[in-house]
Amino acid sequence: MLFLRAHIPSLAFLLIACGTAPPQRLEPHATVEAERKIGTPSGLKDSIVPNAPPPARTPGKRADADEGCAEYMESSSSGVRATLYIKPKQLSERGSDITETLPSAWMMVEQGAPVSIADDFDHGISTEHRDMPDTLDVEIRIYARCADRKPYEVRHYGVWHTATGGYNWRRR
Repeated sequence: MLFLRAHIPSLAFLLIACGTAPPQRLEPHATVEAERKIGTPSGLKDSIVPNAPPPARTPGKRADADEGCAEYMESSSSGVRATLYIKPKQLSERGSDITETLPSAWMMVEQGAPVSIADDFDHGISTEHRDMPDTLDVEIRIYARCADRKPYEVRHYGVWHTATGGYNWRRR
């Protein structure tokens, strides 16, 4: 009984599928002849052309080749490698985009840096220390397009945290 309840939908599908006749395959010239015998309306008869070429494609908006490119940063204890997609003509205009990624690189490495806690039991003080280098090496690879295998420019920077809480950098 349980078996029948679980398989009723599939049994109904099989009964319906077995009850229909398979479609007959006609050759292209036989199709036109069969339609003439059936007596299709004259408007439809003119639109049926055997072996007609497919309709021409209408020109549409071409997908941008750089669509889907993702600028990203990879970090490790030795430094950061950033990948940016900037066309060579736009490099001078988007120079600020490059320098804006540098503080982000420092913060990303700082979040993943090892943390140690120093306890001063005599005075009841606990301090947290992050194991960060004085100057972080950042390599920025600049590609013109997503499909490029090699960057057209590679820039190296040194980034450090200032005593006032800001970030400074210099190009190496």
